[in-house]
Amino acid sequence: MTNVILKSGTNEFHGAAYEFNRISALAALPFFQNPQVTPKKPSVYNYYGANTGGPIWKNKTFFFGDFQRINDHQSQFQQATVPPLAFRNGDFSGTTTQIFDPTTGAPDGSGRSQFSFNGRPNVIDPARISPIAKAILAKVPLPNVPGELAATNNFQGTTKFIKDT
Repeated sequence: MTNVILKSGTNEFHGAAYEFNRISALAALPFFQNPQVTPKKPSVYNYYGANTGGPIWKNKTFFFGDFQRINDHQSQFQQATVPPLAFRNGDFSGTTTQIFDPTTGAPDGSGRSQFSFNGRPNVIDPARISPIAKAILAKVPLPNVPGELAATNNFQGTTKFIKDT
């Protein structure tokens, strides 16, 4: 025996309505999200619709129609590592790793000299930083999580995604 959920070819009217809803007000914060740095943003997911069917001319012609809509407005927590302002300006003096000038020394990398600008080691002359690299870095957000100069996971934010179909 089969269960019939919907009948579209009978002399009676039949139909259905449905909805699935998920909202962020009832969801927990992600484990690593710091609400002081990145407050919880609203997310709403609605999936709903209806359908109906019935006769146009008894025992001859029938109709069936349906409607479905999805409203998906999400904010999703993201945690990332981004370069601090000093690194963007070529200042690596706060790190213990030596930064070497690739234009010096032998082709095999031996004999290269450490970057130095205005007597400060591990600082690249700002004039040598490509304008293209500067333009790309300008699109990357600055760190917003307090911590060390080269700390990992120093940025928290939320992305926005909207899909209405």
